Amino acid sequence: MLATLYPEKWVPYKHLWPFLRNHLDNWKNLGLLAEISKAKKKLPPSIFILAAGRDELVPASQSDMLYQRCLDLGVPVKRYSVPRAYHNESMIRIEGRLAVAAAIEAEITEALKSERSPRDEAGAIR
Repeated sequence: MLATLYPEKWVPYKHLWPFLRNHLDNWKNLGLLAEISKAKKKLPPSIFILAAGRDELVPASQSDMLYQRCLDLGVPVKRYSVPRAYHNESMIRIEGRLAVAAAIEAEITEALKSERSPRDEAGAIR
């Protein structure tokens, strides 16, 4: 991200990291997520990547790399790109809100399916 935010060749990237406000390492954290899930013999949680089609801060290659990382690690992943949205608009535009809502609804539906107990025709738990 430093190279994206500061494309000038003279900026000393390796010396700027202490000044970053966010030290979130998605690449590393996806690896930890997969590793912990595997150790606990559980499926890792699903990841949803929402990209902005006209993102002026985060290049599309970043979301592509995270998507591929999830696939490589066996982490369930879905993604959606809001075509005409800038970085801060992806969740504001209706397409982005609908995509996020659909992803959450799908996860809830799947969770409810896996937790359902067998019921008889009257609805009582057997």
